[in-house]
Amino acid sequence: MVIGDLHCDLPYKVYKFGKTLDNYDLQWSLNYVAENNSFIQVFATCVEDDEELNSFNGASLVINRFKKQLEKFNVFVSANSFSENKVNAILSLEGASALQGEIGNVQKFYDMGVRLITLTWNYENELGFGAVTGIKKGLKPFGREVIKELNRLKMAVDVSHLNEEGFWDACELSEIPVIASHSNSKSLCDNPRNLTDSQFVAIKNKGGIVGLNVYPPFLNNTQNAVIKDIINHLEHFLALGGEDTVCFGCDFDGIDVTAKNFENISYYSDFINELLKLNFPEKLIAKICCENMKNYFNQYIFEFF
Repeated sequence: MVIGDLHCDLPYKVYKFGKTLDNYDLQWSLNYVAENNSFIQVFATCVEDDEELNSFNGASLVINRFKKQLEKFNVFVSANSFSENKVNAILSLEGASALQGEIGNVQKFYDMGVRLITLTWNYENELGFGAVTGIKKGLKPFGREVIKELNRLKMAVDVSHLNEEGFWDACELSEIPVIASHSNSKSLCDNPRNLTDSQFVAIKNKGGIVGLNVYPPFLNNTQNAVIKDIINHLEHFLALGGEDTVCFGCDFDGIDVTAKNFENISYYSDFINELLKLNFPEKLIAKICCENMKNYFNQYIFEFF
């Protein structure tokens, strides 16, 4: 089965700590994907919490170092295609402060292979306000300008980390359906990083997608969670009509703790087995595992096949 995931923070670790894609101490490692016939992963570059790298040049250094790793290990970098029996990498930018308020930098990131931008990280930037700020203001003028440019270039607008007021602005402004790459249900876990039911339904109704996050504080507000907690969020989104919306966005290598028995990407197979035990139809499992994600990119960003 093809596995797809909307969010992994590996590029920063590759640059900052000299990690390679085959390190066993990573949550995302090439050593853990051999059993999968093919894999589609969005790799996010996030430099917003690094004073030294939080700039256009800093993010560029991280992206280019990561691309060299992809080439070294013969990983197929997907900008507008898909390769069977390969790990297909899609590049993203998490938190757009690296744009430094320059709209032309969106095109430059596009030229580097970036196809998805998360508008904010946790805090305020030139585009808007992060979910944890508590600020109840919408997108700034530059944020609105960036969304128009993302639409022009056919790049995905990611609202994970964005505050709710900014979320509704993005939904209204973007001609391409927005996504939430790594957010869970606020009804089940009242964390500012999660989505209300109305937010999820808005993404669903416009044709966007939402990635399930395996970080325990987003699952049950503790540092301890299990696979059943992930399934609870999945079932809640499905009850809201999200059969064609929900997918994975595990946040690997951006989190220090995961749900138990989902410590790295080798555990996808165990999660799938749990769904089978619960009599989830194989067609639905395939949608969750990859088809929803692939269909979104096929329709709005680029064609895999």
